[in-house]
Amino acid sequence: MKNKNILLIGNYGNYNIGDEILLKVIVLDLLEKDNQTKISIPVRNPKFIDIYHADISHSLNSFNVYDIKELLNCLISSDKVIVGGGGIWSGYTGRLAKLIPFFLIISKILGKEVIVKSVGLYNTAPRIEKIFVNLSFFFVDQCSVRDEESFNNIWSLNKKVKIDKDLALELPAILLKHGLRQKYDGILKETPEYNILNHIKAQDKYIIGLSIKPLKNLEKTRELIDITSKFINIETIKYNQRVHFVFFPFAGTNSHIENDEMLTDEIIKKVEFKENITVISRNNPIIWYLLIRFVNIFIGMRFHSIIFAFVNNVPLLAIPYENKVWNFIKDVKLENVVTLDDLNEKCLIKFLEDNIR
Repeated sequence: MKNKNILLIGNYGNYNIGDEILLKVIVLDLLEKDNQTKISIPVRNPKFIDIYHADISHSLNSFNVYDIKELLNCLISSDKVIVGGGGIWSGYTGRLAKLIPFFLIISKILGKEVIVKSVGLYNTAPRIEKIFVNLSFFFVDQCSVRDEESFNNIWSLNKKVKIDKDLALELPAILLKHGLRQKYDGILKETPEYNILNHIKAQDKYIIGLSIKPLKNLEKTRELIDITSKFINIETIKYNQRVHFVFFPFAGTNSHIENDEMLTDEIIKKVEFKENITVISRNNPIIWYLLIRFVNIFIGMRFHSIIFAFVNNVPLLAIPYENKVWNFIKDVKLENVVTLDDLNEKCLIKFLEDNIR
């Protein structure tokens, strides 16, 4: 049976590259099976499609998540409801995500096919939230979680839940299908960042990619700013500006603990040689994945920045800030890891100098 109308629920439209790559993978997979599929997505910022998903916009219908009438219309007209992927339930869970378990139950009562796809249910999620999530999972037709910690938070009575992997890890295989890699390489070459990084490489500069995110603890965030800016200043002077730093601010959400763009601005204010810095702008998440190939090494905090660097075989230093990052590090046996408690500019300098030789 072909897919026709699908209602897709996730943390989409919130200016986070990590979430948008999950949407991209889900939609490309659905369109491969039936290119006439129409996918409706309730989001906070409906115009996000123009920024991240212009390449698949013909198949997407976004609307404001608070538009209850439109949400009900899409639910009633849908053939299938998909929730996922991503770490939906954790200590960082937003208010709307807390309502998803009830939405799953209502969808099934209305006779919809309901699928939960590669989600996270973490130890840091409140106990009552775990209870509601587990109850709702008894109502779905298919369910998978993306790591062992999430699987361990599923009640053992529920045998339909399977353990899978994060959807972003499927991206290389999806790009190989139907010439998609060639298509996105063409889109990449039209971006300003492609020309900038090609020019930097032509100058034989050593390129360091960075994904730094703010933390709940404001004092720790200030430390991150100081550590990163000192690292950049020290190495720029040492290597006589033969190094170049590229920031990948994965999130631009309206929250001081989730806005990487604001944090990046604060770091750059403390950098002496600003001409040796490039900041990647909001764009198609596949373009971000492809741009990471240009860097020589990568220092990453954001979960999907680490996945992008890992899949592209870029030498990687991971700085885990939450369990989902630790889970991935353990799963793939990453060797270069520094905790937030141990992090200082000396760690970053050592990682660069171990690789630049």
